[in-house]
Amino acid sequence: PQYIVLLMMASFLSGTTQAPLTSFAIVMEISGGDTILGPLIASSFIAFWVAGKAVELPLYVMLIQPKP
Repeated sequence: PQYIVLLMMASFLSGTTQAPLTSFAIVMEISGGDTILGPLIASSFIAFWVAGKAVELPLYVMLIQPKP
């Protein structure tokens, strides 16, 4: 169960920031181990790909843009 939470954390962070390498590195450091390194990388890149199809700009870029 704790591995599923870590995978969801990495996926959420990767999808919102659209920075998969940063997200899996942060979650790997939080977890304190590298036992789920492969699934962590895969979930981060899948979330990055899905988020790229859903929205065209990352969250931080959308927050910077002026509102009409």
